[in-house]
Amino acid sequence: MCPHILKEFFKCKCQLKNIVCPTKKEYIICVRKSTNSWNNKLSTSSSSIKEFSKDVSCLNTIVSGSSINVLNNNGNLSLIGVECGFNNLGNVSSDATHGDSVSFEYLVKQDPEYIFVLDRNSVTGDTNIAKDVVENEVVKQTNAYKNNKIIYLEHSNVWYTASGGITALGVMLDDL
Repeated sequence: MCPHILKEFFKCKCQLKNIVCPTKKEYIICVRKSTNSWNNKLSTSSSSIKEFSKDVSCLNTIVSGSSINVLNNNGNLSLIGVECGFNNLGNVSSDATHGDSVSFEYLVKQDPEYIFVLDRNSVTGDTNIAKDVVENEVVKQTNAYKNNKIIYLEHSNVWYTASGGITALGVMLDDL
C-alpha cells in the first residue's frame, strides 16, 4: 500500500477514535499502538483456540445451493484446521477452494465433534438457507448436531471473499 494512503488510513482511524495525529512522530506512535493492539488480539485469540481445539474433530463445509461440500485443509477454511489446530476429518481428494460435494451420510459417517459451515448462499444471493440445508434428518444423527456444535460462520462473506487481510483475520477468529 502506498505510504500516503496508509498515512491517511491511520489518520482517519485516529480521528474516528478522537485522537489527533498531526505530526509524523504522533502518526508513528498511533500506527505502533494500532499494530500492537492487533498483534495482541490475534495472538490471544489464536492461542486460546489452539488450546481448546487440540484433539477436537471437525468437518469444514460450504453450503452451496442445496448441497454441501467438504474441504480438506487446503480450501477456504484452512485456517480452522491448519492454524487453529482442529482435527479436520475432511479427507477429500480435491484441493479446490470449494471442496468436494458429499452426501449428508458422509457427515454422519465421519461424525465430527464440530461442523463448521460457510454459507456460500448468503454471499452469492442464493435463496437456500444454510441451516435448512444442513440440519436435515440425516445430519441430526451426528454428535455435532446433538451437542449443538454446528457452527455457522457468521461472516461468510469475509471467509469466502476477503480472507487475506489482517482485519478479516480478526473477524474470522471472532467467528470461531
